[in-house]
Parts: sequence; structure tokens; C-alpha cells
Amino acid sequence: MANDGTSEIAAKHLRLHLADGVGPITFGRMIKYFGHIDRALGATAAELRCLERVGGRTAETIARSRDAAPVEQELALAAQHGIRVICRDDEDYPVGLRHIPDPPICLYVKGRLLKADPVALAVVGSRRATHYGHEQARSDRDQTGTDQDGVDYAPRAEVGPLGDRFEYRDGDSQCDRAGDHEKRQSST
Repeated sequence: MANDGTSEIAAKHLRLHLADGVGPITFGRMIKYFGHIDRALGATAAELRCLERVGGRTAETIARSRDAAPVEQELALAAQHGIRVICRDDEDYPVGLRHIPDPPICLYVKGRLLKADPVALAVVGSRRATHYGHEQARSDRDQTGTDQDGVDYAPRAEVGPLGDRFEYRDGDSQCDRAGDHEKRQSST
């Protein structure tokens, strides 16, 4: 394990997840083109230019930021808060997400993901959540509740892209990464 429940393969995925210019679509193209995460991690900027919709500047940016990605810092911060990083190749990556187009590269999980939870709701914050956003998340939590109507609101597991700063207030959480992910995805 890379750090407190994070697999070595997830740590490799995290390196690309943290790289500028790599989102779920480009990540998918990299894995398809190079065949394996290790080949994608070792690709030169010239090799990266062979990817669909990746030009010279983007390839240079990807290579530079991938190699400088603060993976160990990110994993240490996650571990400090009882969070582990999982990736598409991990066994406990949600099955439902495996079948959507361009699934998230990595998920940050606090708590447990149970196979018995075929439907779960994760609320993922933004870098600058507004008061309204906080209120809506609380309202959704209160209205949905845990294990009501077959939906688990995820007090057991908070899933989503994470970052350099964590804030926990009144049992709510906001996981942010100072950087490039302006919008966060919610998954079911």
C-alpha cells in the first residue's frame, strides 16, 4: 500500500490525476494508447503528442507537471484525515462508476464503500463553496438521510476529488484541492 489503504496502482493514477492537462478523457486516451499506467507515466512529451487532442504545449505541460506532482504530500494529507485514494483499477472502485463514460481517475474516500450499497450519494464540494452550497448539501443530507428509500447518504463514505485543504464542520465535509478542478462531480 502506498499510504493508509491507498494501493500502489492508485498512487500511480494519482500522479496523472494531479498533472495539469490530464482529466478523465485524456487519462483514458493515455491508458488506451500506452497500454498501461507505467508506460503512460514514463512517456516523453514527444510520445504524449501522439495522443488525440494533445499538442506540443499540452504534452510539455503534462510531462512537467506529472513528474513534479506532489503525490507523497497528497497521500500524507489524505492519511492525516483518514482518507484513502482509490482508482479505477482498485477492487473497491464503485462498479456504477466503472460503466459511465470517462469515470473519475481517482476517488478520495473517507469511511467504507460497501458492495451492499448499490446506490449511494456522494456530495462533493467546490473550492469556494457558497453559503447556499453548504445549505443545499445539509438539506440534501437531512432529506435523504442514511439508508432511507434505499439511498445511503454516505456518512460512512465521502467520495470525491480531494486536495490540499480539508474542512470538517458539524459532520459536513468539504474536500478541496487548490488548483484546477473548479467543478466537482457527484456520483451515484
